[in-house]
Amino acid sequence: AVQRLRDQIDQLRAQGGVQAVLEAQDQGERYYKSLQEKDSQLSVLKNKDLTREAVQLHDRDSSALQEQIVAKNERIRVLEEANMKLENEKASMDVKLDKLQSHE
Repeated sequence: AVQRLRDQIDQLRAQGGVQAVLEAQDQGERYYKSLQEKDSQLSVLKNKDLTREAVQLHDRDSSALQEQIVAKNERIRVLEEANMKLENEKASMDVKLDKLQSHE
């Protein structure tokens, strides 16, 4: 009878150990799920940051490109004005040349 009680006590101790292992495994699974959720949230935040950074880069690039376009348009305008001035001067010289040639 005593041996049987000792066996029951050993069995209960073993069951307690099994219970502790099961509880530890369950807690480990909860920690793992929590870690996965945190990792997923972190990935979402990183993607938002990358998207925000990409938008900022795009805005800066667009602004720089717009400035380049304005500068080129201004340069074209200046060159067109200079060309028109040269054409007017040439036409004026042609008229003077014609007058000189007709007086000879």
